[in-house]
Amino acid sequence: MSSSSQPQQVASYSKAVSQPRNILTPVFNDYLEGLSQHIEPRNIIFASRISNGRICIYLSSKNLVDKFITETKKIKVNGNILEARRLITPSVRLILSGVCPSIPSNLIKDELIKLGLNPLSDISYLRIGATNPAFSHILSFRRQIFISPLPDNFVLPESFFVELEQTSYRIFIAQNDTCFKCKLTGHQAANCPNISSHSHPYNDNAVQTEMKQTLPINHTQQDNPQNTPTISNTNPSTPTMSSQTK
Repeated sequence: MSSSSQPQQVASYSKAVSQPRNILTPVFNDYLEGLSQHIEPRNIIFASRISNGRICIYLSSKNLVDKFITETKKIKVNGNILEARRLITPSVRLILSGVCPSIPSNLIKDELIKLGLNPLSDISYLRIGATNPAFSHILSFRRQIFISPLPDNFVLPESFFVELEQTSYRIFIAQNDTCFKCKLTGHQAANCPNISSHSHPYNDNAVQTEMKQTLPINHTQQDNPQNTPTISNTNPSTPTMSSQTK
């Protein structure tokens, strides 16, 4: 006996996904409409969804990005005010010299913040750069950190002090390409041509300190900070900008 009932039609997964819905168009249109109030549409050249629910938009020139970030920085999308920021955050590398191994990095970072600096990474140790592989693991008395670019009127101090166990330690600070001996840029202290061989950056007896104890160094820290911002030079003429709801 045959059954007169008709089999139910069940939509397969492959059939369902083969019918893509244009769900991104309204999102992009909203962002582009908001941005076009400040940037001419012809100067908007790329747009894409990226992580954390953000939209990344490329403009036609770095000057446009600089002007927008400096003068406007916000767009209105569906009644919400969204703040824009650069996709790649500019950074400055600082070299900290004469740092006693027993000084915790968090104390140094706190002092840098007190100086008005904005850290973008953790502090990491620098190796001595030994050519013999047997000594390649040895760390130096130098550390590095990445910070936000300094304002034009900001004067970076030559050194600062850290207090630890009733002892005051002086730490020298310089940008990556600044010599802390002659204070000029373009070379490092090891190759300074402006200071005689008998000169030494630590010739002030009032600030010399003896290391009372040697604490074990956490060798799990890498030469490069974990959250080091990376600046890509793949296409330097094409700046980037991303917007994220606050």
